[in-house]
Amino acid sequence: MGEVQVSPNVHGIETEYSCLIDLPGGTSSEIVGACHSVDGALGLDVPMPEETGFDQVNIDDIRQALGSLGITANMYGMLTNGGRLYADQSGPEYATPETSTAEEAVLRSFDGDVIMFKVLRYLQEQEIIEGFQLNRRGVDHSGVSRGTHLNTFTYLNADNLPLRFALMTLNVAKGALFGSGGLLINEQGESEYHYSPRLSVTTNVANDNWLVRSLVRSPFKDDVGGKRIETVSGDALNFPWPLRASMVITNAVVGAIELETVGELPLINPNMVLHGAHAVGKDGHNSHVSVLTDRSPKLEPSLSVLMRICEAVMRIDEQHEYLDDESRQVIPEIIETIDMVRDDPLSAAYRVESISRKLSMDRKLDGLSLDTERACRVDYAWDWIGGAGYAEALRNNERYWHGFTMPNTPSARATRLVTPPQDTRAVIRASWISSAPGHAQHDESEWDSIEGLSQRVGPLDANVVMHPEDC
Repeated sequence: MGEVQVSPNVHGIETEYSCLIDLPGGTSSEIVGACHSVDGALGLDVPMPEETGFDQVNIDDIRQALGSLGITANMYGMLTNGGRLYADQSGPEYATPETSTAEEAVLRSFDGDVIMFKVLRYLQEQEIIEGFQLNRRGVDHSGVSRGTHLNTFTYLNADNLPLRFALMTLNVAKGALFGSGGLLINEQGESEYHYSPRLSVTTNVANDNWLVRSLVRSPFKDDVGGKRIETVSGDALNFPWPLRASMVITNAVVGAIELETVGELPLINPNMVLHGAHAVGKDGHNSHVSVLTDRSPKLEPSLSVLMRICEAVMRIDEQHEYLDDESRQVIPEIIETIDMVRDDPLSAAYRVESISRKLSMDRKLDGLSLDTERACRVDYAWDWIGGAGYAEALRNNERYWHGFTMPNTPSARATRLVTPPQDTRAVIRASWISSAPGHAQHDESEWDSIEGLSQRVGPLDANVVMHPEDC
């Protein structure tokens, strides 16, 4: 059949970092090990401090730190590399530029780690701060959650019930493969390993309140020509493959709903949504989910639900030819990985972060209880940024970049850090901010509104001509 028009592929990742900064003259606090420290500095039931210190750093100092990297920021934190860095409610957040592939979004998300770390190191060297700890982590041991948003473009609204239920089902099932793993302290004060901590702390099915940990954020955000879906129920992944795969299958499911083929997809039992999220969050690939089969609920392994979703979108693509080349590569990789986990979970450890993290913890603890400071420190060392993190070290091995083809050499990374994608509106926005760095701090350009243009700019409008009088 001829190609059917669905919404274009636009990807982006927003990462709120777990970060604690020691300011001059302030008291020193430590995240790693603190909730299990023998001196009870925080205690088991006390979360990480709400104020990280980042919001107390002068914005001009942050701009100077970015400038030392060759990056200019405007008044809203929009950057000349196309991304955005700013202080959110829970600390620093880095948002990637809009990209046309999930592969590039993933690369630029890890570039954000480098930018965040170098900004904090610059501030430390200038004695603006005394020290810091930076982690790529979405949920701390006490259950305090920070947002990790995977952005997907669609023509549909959040009031489209088939789409909402398809996203609920997908977001729950994805935890079987795409969780980060990590420790959480239960109501009895005991530490437990969870395969997808963010799913485990989910409190609501659909909501737009950032204080509510919902499975689907509703309504969707307005954008030029459509809406932006923010998937907020995933973990802050440290492995490239699951992060990319999560974005690809989400985009594929959204396209399937746009084609009105929801009948092809498995749907979660509406009475068991939160139960399913918590089950998958705790047990990952070993969990089960209640789905509707012939309008009757049936308990299925979460891996089987994810497999059915992948197989359905591949069948829909055979009929409608709506997937791009990246999706046709990655979705079979998801199916292959499900089979690997079924046969031998450890064989997929280089792809599935939650399995790799647990394997690492088991080896380093060597039978030691999870209710120890040592276990806490090992868990936080996994996603630590700046050279000491276990996952960061593993990413230096090409095997963990399974399926990636874009160059990720030191020179390629150095170019990406200061250069926007050339096929999205990020290049227009970055060009405008770069054109007048002297007053960039007063520039009010945002994602789709560029101060030098009278019209809003669509996500893939990379060829908008800016006339001299605009600048």
